[in-house]
Amino acid sequence: MNLFKTENHKLVGSWRLEKYEISNQKKQSVLLWGKSASGLLIYLDNGYMSVQVSNNDRPVFANDNLRAGSTEEIFQAFTGYTAYFGKYQYQENNNRVLHYVEQSAYPNWNGVTHTRFVSLNDTKLTLRTPPILINGESCEMQMFWQRIE
Repeated sequence: MNLFKTENHKLVGSWRLEKYEISNQKKQSVLLWGKSASGLLIYLDNGYMSVQVSNNDRPVFANDNLRAGSTEEIFQAFTGYTAYFGKYQYQENNNRVLHYVEQSAYPNWNGVTHTRFVSLNDTKLTLRTPPILINGESCEMQMFWQRIE
Protein backbone atom coordinates (compact mmCIF):
# COMPACT_ATOMS: atom_id res chain seq x y z
CA MET A 1 0.00 0.00 0.00
CA ASN A 2 1.59 3.26 -1.13
CA LEU A 3 0.31 6.00 1.15
CA PHE A 4 2.59 8.76 -0.06
CA LYS A 5 0.56 11.69 -1.28
CA THR A 6 1.92 14.93 -2.67
CA GLU A 7 0.29 16.76 0.22
CA ASN A 8 2.34 14.67 2.70
CA HIS A 9 5.35 16.86 1.90
CA LYS A 10 3.91 19.67 4.02
CA LEU A 11 4.43 17.57 7.16
CA VAL A 12 7.81 16.11 6.17
CA GLY A 13 10.50 16.93 8.67
CA SER A 14 11.29 16.75 12.36
CA TRP A 15 9.14 18.41 15.00
CA ARG A 16 9.97 19.10 18.66
CA LEU A 17 7.19 19.09 21.27
CA GLU A 18 6.66 22.56 22.74
CA LYS A 19 3.78 21.63 25.06
CA TYR A 20 0.75 19.43 25.38
CA GLU A 21 -2.68 19.90 26.86
CA ILE A 22 -5.06 17.13 27.89
CA SER A 23 -8.45 17.77 29.43
CA ASN A 24 -11.18 15.42 30.59
CA GLN A 25 -14.92 15.94 30.16
CA LYS A 26 -14.96 18.07 33.33
CA LYS A 27 -12.36 20.34 31.64
CA GLN A 28 -9.78 19.30 34.24
CA SER A 29 -6.15 19.10 33.16
CA VAL A 30 -4.61 15.61 32.86
CA LEU A 31 -0.80 15.47 33.13
CA LEU A 32 -0.12 12.24 31.26
CA TRP A 33 3.61 12.99 30.93
CA GLY A 34 3.95 15.24 33.97
CA LYS A 35 4.53 18.99 34.00
CA SER A 36 7.71 18.68 31.97
CA ALA A 37 7.51 16.64 28.76
CA SER A 38 9.65 16.44 25.66
CA GLY A 39 8.95 14.78 22.38
CA LEU A 40 10.06 14.22 18.83
CA LEU A 41 7.76 13.67 15.85
CA ILE A 42 9.25 12.71 12.49
CA TYR A 43 7.43 12.54 9.15
CA LEU A 44 9.50 11.10 6.30
CA ASP A 45 8.94 11.71 2.60
CA ASN A 46 8.42 7.96 2.02
CA GLY A 47 5.18 7.98 4.04
CA TYR A 48 6.58 6.72 7.35
CA MET A 49 6.40 8.48 10.71
CA SER A 50 7.57 8.05 14.27
CA VAL A 51 6.67 9.82 17.51
CA GLN A 52 8.12 9.68 21.02
CA VAL A 53 6.98 11.62 24.08
CA SER A 54 8.56 11.42 27.52
CA ASN A 55 8.02 12.76 30.99
CA ASN A 56 11.33 14.54 31.67
CA ASP A 57 11.02 13.77 35.37
CA ARG A 58 10.94 9.96 35.11
CA PRO A 59 13.08 8.50 37.88
CA VAL A 60 16.19 6.57 36.92
CA PHE A 61 16.55 2.90 37.84
CA ALA A 62 18.59 1.92 40.90
CA ASN A 63 21.12 0.10 38.69
CA ASP A 64 22.31 0.13 35.08
CA ASN A 65 21.12 -3.38 34.19
CA LEU A 66 18.66 -2.75 31.36
CA ARG A 67 16.33 -5.65 32.32
CA ALA A 68 16.61 -5.52 36.10
CA GLY A 69 14.25 -2.74 37.15
CA SER A 70 11.89 -3.17 40.06
CA THR A 71 8.15 -3.40 39.38
CA GLU A 72 7.73 0.25 40.39
CA GLU A 73 10.68 1.40 38.25
CA ILE A 74 9.29 -0.40 35.21
CA PHE A 75 5.81 1.03 35.85
CA GLN A 76 7.16 4.60 36.08
CA ALA A 77 9.28 4.14 32.96
CA PHE A 78 6.36 2.74 30.95
CA THR A 79 3.70 5.21 32.07
CA GLY A 80 6.04 8.15 31.51
CA TYR A 81 6.86 7.33 27.90
CA THR A 82 4.84 6.90 24.73
CA ALA A 83 6.18 5.91 21.32
CA TYR A 84 4.91 4.45 18.07
CA PHE A 85 5.81 4.27 14.38
CA GLY A 86 4.19 3.38 11.09
CA LYS A 87 2.87 4.91 7.89
CA TYR A 88 0.92 8.13 7.68
CA GLN A 89 -1.39 9.94 5.30
CA TYR A 90 -1.99 13.68 5.47
CA GLN A 91 -5.46 14.67 4.28
CA GLU A 92 -5.03 18.40 3.89
CA ASN A 93 -8.58 18.97 2.62
CA ASN A 94 -9.95 17.39 5.82
CA ASN A 95 -7.32 18.97 8.12
CA ARG A 96 -6.29 15.60 9.47
CA VAL A 97 -3.48 13.10 9.39
CA LEU A 98 -3.90 9.35 9.78
CA HIS A 99 -1.20 7.41 11.64
CA TYR A 100 -1.26 3.72 10.69
CA VAL A 101 0.50 2.29 13.77
CA GLU A 102 2.73 -0.69 13.06
CA GLN A 103 4.34 -0.96 16.51
CA SER A 104 3.81 0.95 19.74
CA ALA A 105 5.18 0.92 23.27
CA TYR A 106 1.51 0.41 24.18
CA PRO A 107 0.78 -2.91 22.40
CA ASN A 108 -2.98 -2.29 22.15
CA TRP A 109 -2.20 0.37 19.52
CA ASN A 110 -0.40 -2.06 17.19
CA GLY A 111 -2.37 -2.20 13.94
CA VAL A 112 -4.61 0.73 14.96
CA THR A 113 -5.18 3.87 12.90
CA HIS A 114 -4.94 7.11 14.87
CA THR A 115 -6.71 10.19 13.54
CA ARG A 116 -5.16 13.53 14.40
CA PHE A 117 -6.78 16.85 13.50
CA VAL A 118 -4.18 19.21 12.03
CA SER A 119 -3.48 22.91 12.27
CA LEU A 120 -0.32 23.72 10.30
CA ASN A 121 1.70 26.75 9.34
CA ASP A 122 5.31 26.75 8.19
CA THR A 123 6.95 26.12 11.54
CA LYS A 124 4.08 25.27 13.92
CA LEU A 125 2.01 22.08 13.97
CA THR A 126 -0.87 21.37 16.32
CA LEU A 127 -2.30 17.86 16.47
CA ARG A 128 -5.59 17.29 18.28
CA THR A 129 -7.06 13.89 19.06
CA PRO A 130 -10.65 12.78 18.99
CA PRO A 131 -11.77 11.66 22.49
CA ILE A 132 -9.41 9.01 23.89
CA LEU A 133 -9.61 6.98 27.08
CA ILE A 134 -7.04 7.91 29.76
CA ASN A 135 -7.33 6.52 33.29
CA GLY A 136 -10.91 5.48 32.56
CA GLU A 137 -11.97 8.97 31.44
CA SER A 138 -12.72 10.35 28.00
CA CYS A 139 -10.12 13.03 27.26
CA GLU A 140 -9.03 15.26 24.40
CA MET A 141 -5.40 16.02 23.73
CA GLN A 142 -3.63 18.80 21.87
CA MET A 143 0.06 18.60 21.11
CA PHE A 144 1.96 21.66 19.95
CA TRP A 145 5.03 21.02 17.82
CA GLN A 146 7.78 23.30 16.47
CA ARG A 147 9.54 22.40 13.21
CA ILE A 148 13.25 21.64 13.75
CA GLU A 149 15.32 23.47 11.14
